[in-house]
Amino acid sequence: MEVASELSPKQLTHTLQGLSRSQLDAEPLLPALKRRAQQLAHVLFGTHAVTVLVALSDAQQLDHQILKTLSETILRHLDRLSAQDYIAVLSTLSRNPELRSALPVSCVEELLQALRSRGYGPWRLELEAVVHLLEALHGLRLEDEVLLELLLDRLPAAMRLSDLSLTLLLRFLEALADLPKRSRAQVAAHLHRRRKLQNALKESLYKQVTSKNLDLEAQVVIAKAIARLGYEEPLTQEFLERLTYSPQLPTLSLDTACDLCFTLAQQSWQIEWNRRFAWKVLHALYGVEIPQALQDDEPLALAVKVNPVEPGSLLRLAWALAVLDEALPLPLLEQLADLPLPRDWGGYGLKQLQEVALHHQLQAKLNKESVPCKVKEWMELVLEVPREDQYVPQQPRRAERNRKQISAARYSYETWLTVTLSQLHLPHQAQQVVGCHRVPITFKRQLHLIDVLSLEDLTVPAGRITGSAELRRRQLMQLGWAMHSIKLSELYEAARTGTLRLVVSKLVSSLDETAASGGFAEPMLRKKVPQVRPLNRPMRIQSQADDEFLDSDGEDFSSVPCGKDPRLVLRQRAHHVLQAGKNQEAAFELPLSTNMGWVNFPMRGCPNYARQKNYFM
Repeated sequence: MEVASELSPKQLTHTLQGLSRSQLDAEPLLPALKRRAQQLAHVLFGTHAVTVLVALSDAQQLDHQILKTLSETILRHLDRLSAQDYIAVLSTLSRNPELRSALPVSCVEELLQALRSRGYGPWRLELEAVVHLLEALHGLRLEDEVLLELLLDRLPAAMRLSDLSLTLLLRFLEALADLPKRSRAQVAAHLHRRRKLQNALKESLYKQVTSKNLDLEAQVVIAKAIARLGYEEPLTQEFLERLTYSPQLPTLSLDTACDLCFTLAQQSWQIEWNRRFAWKVLHALYGVEIPQALQDDEPLALAVKVNPVEPGSLLRLAWALAVLDEALPLPLLEQLADLPLPRDWGGYGLKQLQEVALHHQLQAKLNKESVPCKVKEWMELVLEVPREDQYVPQQPRRAERNRKQISAARYSYETWLTVTLSQLHLPHQAQQVVGCHRVPITFKRQLHLIDVLSLEDLTVPAGRITGSAELRRRQLMQLGWAMHSIKLSELYEAARTGTLRLVVSKLVSSLDETAASGGFAEPMLRKKVPQVRPLNRPMRIQSQADDEFLDSDGEDFSSVPCGKDPRLVLRQRAHHVLQAGKNQEAAFELPLSTNMGWVNFPMRGCPNYARQKNYFM
């Protein structure tokens, strides 16, 4: 205790670091070391302050006062720290959310800005540092497009250079899968566009699956992480096939069995086997009777756990049943109703819960089943909870001549569609929520919609539609909407080649047969000369289909007079005045006479040609 008050800054740092790594029980010594760190805060270097902060956090000795003191010291020496120090501080702050109020106002933002300035350093080749940063952003609930783009840019090299363990690989896959929707779309764009990233991920998975003797529990965990990321190829398909024929299936825990049902449903693989297996899991959980059509000669006695099944596993099982279009048993719904709403950062738990509630509502309405009041009120409450991904508008990439800052590729397909439909004069609604799903374009009166299969809806590199996309499309059709589906790659190619109006007009041609007629191709070269219009332009005939496109909820457009083009009216008036002036000139023009001594010249500059002057010779 007395020695602690005489330690120098360097000795204090090494002492705390040694106690943290050795995990020794030093309860009486740690408070004295914390007081000494408080006294030496004004002379600590930045690296020493980072080491003390991490060591005190590992020893659970952080409080508001010491955190505020150390964070101010770190901010004073921010320009002298390395990128690894920034990541260590962010990771420590993410693990202590209750102490975040003691931080300076701009502490986290200054750390992120300093890390962006070091974005091109060698730290991106360390996969462990990448995982720590992703987990820190998840804990702080911060979304950074620039940092994520910097990480993904060097990710193939980092995966090849790092000595990947199974734990590190699973942490990395889970960190990517837990990102919010906008960041997930950024990751999906890299996976679909970069063959090097696909090969690096394939090599890492091949090493973990084939080189180690993994039990069935670990294999299911790997398969679930792959399914959440949307990765699928012949290797993963063969891996899933082996899981369904494994002799260790009866030894699975109920949590792992629920995860296996979710994995197969998300990948749309072995659908019939997954349907039978899901009912066996329900039978083991609640004792429900398996339907006669799904019974087989392979009994499956799952190992029942003493502890209850985790809420996340129950939700994934219910979601898998919704994807398989199976009825949800009442005990499962009652157990879900007793659980709190999911509060994950990405919002995927709430989205899955809303899809489960909508699925049961549609099934109950179709089969005319009675639902208990508790479950019915719970479903209505779940569907009323707003999600961030339903209302955040898509932001197109800002146009810049010389881009100096790295940024992600953005595919604002909702903006492409609504601008094109406006050019085609088709009334529509953009970015609408139908049920619990966000729809790019809707035509309310006709009950038609345009659904875009984004990069997250397709597996990579196989290109198959995921189970979540299939569930969305089926529920939209069950709600009574006619669907016009198109892939994002086709829409992007049309926008790139200038044929977007042609593609969209053919897509919605079932609404109006005349929509697909005519040339809608965008000109490749735009001339700067003004377009020449004829004076006697024929009036445009309104088609009968235009009235059908008008929304019933909007204003009554039938009583509004269709005004003419002002430029056309002025040109017609000038044309009539010109003809009248020529006729008047022909009637009153006199021959040239030297006896009278004057000549009659009409004034061409006058608008009505009626004013004349006498010029004496």
